[in-house]
Amino acid sequence: MNGDSPKISSIESQRSNDFEFLADFVNSFEGSIYFEIETSINMNLALLNSVVVPIKVKVELKSIHSNLRVCYVPLKYGKSWFSFIGEPVLSINIDPIIMNNF
Repeated sequence: MNGDSPKISSIESQRSNDFEFLADFVNSFEGSIYFEIETSINMNLALLNSVVVPIKVKVELKSIHSNLRVCYVPLKYGKSWFSFIGEPVLSINIDPIIMNNF
């Protein structure tokens, strides 16, 4: 992860129950978060045997702008959670690589 830390442009408190903190955050992140996933795809072709194709997917999240709802509850009273309100706006690069060892 590199770049500036996520920025919160506004926080709006929401009505909540006892022992609960509920608020909406408008936030944005400009920078990059990079990760790789290694997995395989099983392909069943009509006249051929099943083929396992190993792949690697390189993912770079370059920016995210979203409205986020956060609910914090102490563990003895329940579970905390977060959710996007509406669809986040993402800038992502995805680079799938078929590995040659199959």
